[in-house]
Amino acid sequence: SERDMGRQQKKPTEENISLRDVQVRINGSSSRQPILLAPEKVCGFGNIDEALNWLRKELMEMRLQDQQLARQLMRLRSDINKLKIEQTCHLHRRMLNDATYELEERDELSDLLCDCPLTSSFSLSTPLKLIGVTKMNINSRRFSLC
Repeated sequence: SERDMGRQQKKPTEENISLRDVQVRINGSSSRQPILLAPEKVCGFGNIDEALNWLRKELMEMRLQDQQLARQLMRLRSDINKLKIEQTCHLHRRMLNDATYELEERDELSDLLCDCPLTSSFSLSTPLKLIGVTKMNINSRRFSLC
């Protein structure tokens, strides 16, 4: 019976209650004994207030880092879109220059050959037709080069 008396005398105090015991009691497992929230030493912190302040500080730092990453992602996305536009403009410019060169060659050949009819090999390439470029607007330079 000395053991029983020892158990009864050993009531939870601030020094010997662990965080796990507090969590178990809060969750409702062993609610016979009163819950003592120790103001000292919570997971390496001096008290609960210090732990909460540390958590708040960490959360604010994480939010700031999240905002910085979001801004960086938006800048990268913008840069990628600019590069895509520049590449597309460059490709269109090359295609239009090639078409202009083709037309100039055709004019030179037609001057040399005079009466020969133009064959289909001298017509505009299909990609130019697909984007709406005609012989007329290539010669008159009524198109945009971005």
